Amino acid sequence: MSKSLQRFWTYFKLGLVIALGLLILVTVIVNRNYKTDVWLFVKFEQVNTLWLIVVTAVLSIVTFWAATRVRGILTAVKKVKAEKAEEEKQARQRAIAAELSATERRIDEKLQKAVADGPKVVPPSAGSGTPPTTPGGGAGAG
Repeated sequence: MSKSLQRFWTYFKLGLVIALGLLILVTVIVNRNYKTDVWLFVKFEQVNTLWLIVVTAVLSIVTFWAATRVRGILTAVKKVKAEKAEEEKQARQRAIAAELSATERRIDEKLQKAVADGPKVVPPSAGSGTPPTTPGGGAGAG
């Protein structure tokens, strides 16, 4: 950002703060002698309007602050639950990987044992490898 633009924004923000301060000052001056009827769960009472404005503003700020804190806590809880679910998913994946690794190790051991024992394949004999049969059901049929 260029220096002239930065200077403009700085003075613009300063002007807004001064305008807000003047607005608060005018509100205080105008409402300093006014009274308002307020029902505070018992009876109507005459309360200075300025105090009513101050209490309302303070309660609004406190309520907003509390709401943002509650929202932050709920967001943190949601994040913790998501992290826990991710950890459980990774634990399941590690368990499956360990099981597959053990299965692969057993298969490799069996293959190594089979190779070490030598071939168990009987070489084929001459011909088709099946005993000859005679027509009619076999030798001496009659």
